[in-house]
Amino acid sequence: MVKAGMIETENLRLRRPEIDDLDAIHAMRSDLDVVRFLGGRALNREEAWHRLMRLVGHWALRGYGMFAVVEKGSGVTIYRRPMPIQIHRRVIRFETSLYPLWRMDNAIGHQFQYFEKGLERFGRETVTQMFLLNHYSSILLSGRIAYKNFSMYIEENFDGLCLIQNPYEELAERLLVLARMSEIGAQHLGERDAMRLAPAIAFAASLDFEDEKKLKKAMLAMPMDVAQLLANPLVRQFTTTTPDEMPSGNAVASTLDILAHFAVVGTRDFAYEYTEAVGAMLGTDPSVIPQIWTFEKVRSAGELIRRIRVVDHLIEKDLAVYAQVHRALAELARSV
Repeated sequence: MVKAGMIETENLRLRRPEIDDLDAIHAMRSDLDVVRFLGGRALNREEAWHRLMRLVGHWALRGYGMFAVVEKGSGVTIYRRPMPIQIHRRVIRFETSLYPLWRMDNAIGHQFQYFEKGLERFGRETVTQMFLLNHYSSILLSGRIAYKNFSMYIEENFDGLCLIQNPYEELAERLLVLARMSEIGAQHLGERDAMRLAPAIAFAASLDFEDEKKLKKAMLAMPMDVAQLLANPLVRQFTTTTPDEMPSGNAVASTLDILAHFAVVGTRDFAYEYTEAVGAMLGTDPSVIPQIWTFEKVRSAGELIRRIRVVDHLIEKDLAVYAQVHRALAELARSV
């Protein structure tokens, strides 16, 4: 028997997920013995609620979605059917900015069997579990995580994506985002990073980007602990294992070597080419990927930081990596 959003057999009922499924979904997705066969990680009740909302919302917006499979006799939810349209690739998008490109992840995430963003919000063991979903051929992960901690799982197993920003503009964006933490909250950072970046948050809140002289004076007086937090974030992300570790002398070459093995690498100046390449790699229409841009306030603040020339030493390694990547992309654009 088939109804809208429902299929029945002698023993089973396949129906749309419902609000009353929360207890069953949480029980199922919090049991490690179950989760290891379903893929992903154990969920707390709040995370199970958000997952249920996505399932219900997909049916409401698109008229189709994942089924809840219920045993008629017991009423127990026993399985959820995967989406029929899937990208059969295992993809990790490295987030390199504090302001995440989640719009891009959300636009394509539903085409993957397993999708998780904001990996930096989770502990190392949980993220490792996500990389070890060996029975899944369709995975999209994204986050601001340290490459070296997971390189053994990524190399040969995942296609890497990375979009980097001009280091002056990246520093400006970080300072502007941190300055607004008291207003917007730390949802983009996660609790760990919010605590770790507390000195930088306080420093950023004191800056005046409207007055060049005041900004230069403040940058010159930047406390050492803040400078260490803001120094070379790109190179550190790819060549160190902890947030406090400083990059080595060969960090620039190591970062470039890692990026050279990624499926798609881009810069904000070539954002259109980046989304086109991502779409081609995934075999999906690139027009579904939201446009990526740099906010004008970030651009102008980045230019101001570049002009005052007092923090170049903090981002010199990132500047070297960016120059090489940008030059290669410019040459590629001229050759097309």
